[in-house]
Amino acid sequence: MEFETVIGLEVHVELSTKSKIYCTCSTEFGAEENTHICPVCTAFPGTLPALNKQVVEYCIKAGLALDCKINRYSRQDRKHYFYPDLPKAFQTSQFDLPLCYDGFVDLRVPEGDPLDGKANKPSYTKRVGITRIHIEEDAGKLIHEAGVTRLDCNRCGIPLIEIVTEPDFRTAGEVYAFLNHLRAVLIYSDVSNCRMEEGSMRCDVNLSLRPSADAPFGTRTETKNIASLSATVRAIEYERNRQRKVLQKGGTITQNTLRWDDERGENYAMRSKEDAQDYFYFPEPDIMPIVVDDEWLNSIRASLPELPHVRRNRYVGELGLPEYDADFLVGDKVISDLFDECVTLGSAPKSISNWLMSDVARLCNDTGTGFDQLRFGAKGLTDLISLVEGGTISRSAGSKVLESMFTPDERRSPEELVKALGLAQVSDESTILEMCKTAIASNEKAVADYRGGKEKALTSLVGQVMKASRGKANPAVVNKLMKELLAEQ
Repeated sequence: MEFETVIGLEVHVELSTKSKIYCTCSTEFGAEENTHICPVCTAFPGTLPALNKQVVEYCIKAGLALDCKINRYSRQDRKHYFYPDLPKAFQTSQFDLPLCYDGFVDLRVPEGDPLDGKANKPSYTKRVGITRIHIEEDAGKLIHEAGVTRLDCNRCGIPLIEIVTEPDFRTAGEVYAFLNHLRAVLIYSDVSNCRMEEGSMRCDVNLSLRPSADAPFGTRTETKNIASLSATVRAIEYERNRQRKVLQKGGTITQNTLRWDDERGENYAMRSKEDAQDYFYFPEPDIMPIVVDDEWLNSIRASLPELPHVRRNRYVGELGLPEYDADFLVGDKVISDLFDECVTLGSAPKSISNWLMSDVARLCNDTGTGFDQLRFGAKGLTDLISLVEGGTISRSAGSKVLESMFTPDERRSPEELVKALGLAQVSDESTILEMCKTAIASNEKAVADYRGGKEKALTSLVGQVMKASRGKANPAVVNKLMKELLAEQ
């Protein structure tokens, strides 16, 4: 018996504020344990929270980027549960009046396994509803080592937004596409860095099975705090298969909260799954309601940048780039910004994308250099492209120049490097003509093959000229003169 998979997500995202949500403690990641804390974020009696206005603005900004409606009047609520890393024994969150609600995302979902690494796969479109986005505080962190557990409160009060989707996903591939899209939107909007390795973006997966698309939803489980996109895919596939086996044997699904162990490739139950009434929500009495007027909302809306899907459509529609190129470029805001700067400086869009996807990406990977760490910037790259396309140097020589530009402490321009490395291309026809004549005289068989209709023989003859010139002869000029000479009887 087959089943339809139904998936909804709750995505927690740490915001890019410099201070916490209710106090002025730093949000810097990686600090020594319990050094970014104060009486407010560790819940000393008698302390009062003061809401960070930028947290509200970032949440609204995320909501607008995800086509949400904005609640002009909202408030915060206390969500009660006891856990060792939550000193207050309640979390300040939002319940029935979230800042953002009723949004959507239109996805382009590649077919097949999202982790197989294949490019240019067929895709389909999918709309996913955003139920709500609300603000809340993070809890602390328990550190288990050598039979001892320590509590680090640095993360207490780190500002979060929680993005809750409708149960619109049917496959792990759709979830993967959504999380990639969401991550790009939030990074482009400067709402969060979304570094999953630092816990800045964490995903909870609610999953159930039902016998058909028109049947009621089945009993769901929630897999908590998955720390990477690939782990999310694996966790979904594991839980889907687990539930299917239980149901096929006539068993029932227990509504549990699960933890995913990516090293072992399996999940395990943490506790029975709670519902909203189990948290005893009530309005937070120490924080005033949030009122968003037209002026404030319009200023936040005006701060939105060009979002990745809009930028992708521009690259394909206006600049004529292939979809694969556009997907690569918008996948990283730094790369996309660099590309746009190069276009502004006058380079051809396809030439820029070719260099970024090939030589620049390869050298970044080989040298451990981030695109945001490139010393030469858009000006250096466009100057190099101009030297190649203007015939000053060959494409292979351009690769050598670029390698030199990646050298630590190298500050010379592409033009200066061409001179220093002796890579200037020879385009003088009289010089190249003599080289071509020599190649023809020394390769009678290749000449006979070409004149007998074997076009590939021309490649051998051109190669001889390039070898003789140490790669400096202009290939276009060599091809032109070689054909002219071979056409003579």
